[in-house]
Amino acid sequence: MTLRKLKEAQPVTELDVQQLQDSVSVILKKVRDEGDAALSFYAKKFDNYEKEFRVTREEAKKAKDKLPPEVIEELDFAISQVTAFAREQRACLKDSEVKASLGTM
Repeated sequence: MTLRKLKEAQPVTELDVQQLQDSVSVILKKVRDEGDAALSFYAKKFDNYEKEFRVTREEAKKAKDKLPPEVIEELDFAISQVTAFAREQRACLKDSEVKASLGTM
């Protein structure tokens, strides 16, 4: 079997990188400040997606009913593993309180 190159990487300049970083920073700030409204804005802008993000319990149940039992079993296992890890991690944390000094420097 021979390998065939499908596409080649285009050279990227420092200016390209800086412009991309600036664009992403603007997007992240808007999402931080505006939450779901910003997510809806960018979903429409980039993906032409205008539907609701949230799924109802009924929609989730219908989707789950379409899954093979093995997938549900694997998802349940993954959920239990992540939950157990989070509980153990939380148990290792301790509350702390620190008073800030407002003295002169």
